[in-house]
Amino acid sequence: MFYKSSDRLVEKLLALPESGMGYQIVNTKTPTINKQYVFLNGIFGFDIGVSANFRYKEATTIDLDIDISNLVLTRSVGAIDSAVENANGSDTQKFVRLSAFENDFRVDRETDRLLPGSFTTDLEDFMTMTFPINNYDPLDYYSLPNPLPIKWLFYFRSIHGDTFQRGIVQPAFGKNGGGKEFFFGHGTSKNSLVSVASF
Repeated sequence: MFYKSSDRLVEKLLALPESGMGYQIVNTKTPTINKQYVFLNGIFGFDIGVSANFRYKEATTIDLDIDISNLVLTRSVGAIDSAVENANGSDTQKFVRLSAFENDFRVDRETDRLLPGSFTTDLEDFMTMTFPINNYDPLDYYSLPNPLPIKWLFYFRSIHGDTFQRGIVQPAFGKNGGGKEFFFGHGTSKNSLVSVASF
């Protein structure tokens, strides 16, 4: 089933880190229920395991008012297990965030920065994926559970003082993974967002 989260749930999800680029896996636990959901952009959710054959237009949209005190976020393995590195601030180090949403809620457009607890890849890996001879599927390469296609790219410059953890995207959701991922636990600096483009 497909869900639309309540306003207070959106606020809670925004305060929690991502499980991977563009999504959060949430466990809700009560004395009688233990259930997992995937949320995209903090707004759209679906039961874990239905994404592979999901049809957005056929979904029934409801307001899901989960007891926020019982939310447990599931983190992916990969970047979060690696050492913290410093961005070098050079023009050769750039990052790209792939999103199904033009109004990606992890990107603060008022300050042009990536919010804490968010994932990207780097420009080099993204260009490798899109090089014509490779023709990788971004949903497969980055193990994204999206039932919605990637339509937007957010480009960030490297700013000295920003920190991240890097890793390799692990297989998940029936996807192969293999792409690079960068986890910005503290987000990026103000004005690090340099451009937004359609994909």
